[in-house]
Amino acid sequence: MPGPTYPPIPRDMLTLEVARLRELLALDEDGERLEVKPLPILDLGPSPVLTAALNTFFAERGLLTIGPDWRGAGWNELTHEEAVRSLTYLLSQGMAYGTPRREFAAAREGAIAFLSLFGSESRLLSNTDMDRSLLPDGSVPPSGWGYGSGRSLTPATFDAGVVAVGAGRMGLLWFTDED
Repeated sequence: MPGPTYPPIPRDMLTLEVARLRELLALDEDGERLEVKPLPILDLGPSPVLTAALNTFFAERGLLTIGPDWRGAGWNELTHEEAVRSLTYLLSQGMAYGTPRREFAAAREGAIAFLSLFGSESRLLSNTDMDRSLLPDGSVPPSGWGYGSGRSLTPATFDAGVVAVGAGRMGLLWFTDED
């Protein structure tokens, strides 16, 4: 059964919300990217429709596309908690060497703030399965960890994030790093 549909959010309100989030996150423009756009109300349930919307969104932003099927490209659908866990890690430290980016509590707050832009019924996708390796709070296990990833959106060595679709919007919080 499809979830509720939402009317499009006024552009100026969305712009203000994204500007507030950028300020909260204090993004490093070299390796951290936040993009959000209004989305026509579509039934994004079927995989080909969702993949087409994703590919259009990525191409409009100069990112690589993921091919004919997001699942076939190695992408995963995440629960809200899995997305918070992944984004908390990505906001708190670099992927290549684990260098600190933000305080852990601020990273978690930023992750939750990003996801709140898309509502509780949003679809959350990622090219990585890092959420499966991280501890529930988004930190790395003491024994170390590893993760796999699907098709990247950039030519960077490390490339991961979350794409969210919901509440009449599509957006991404994306991270790149080099070793």
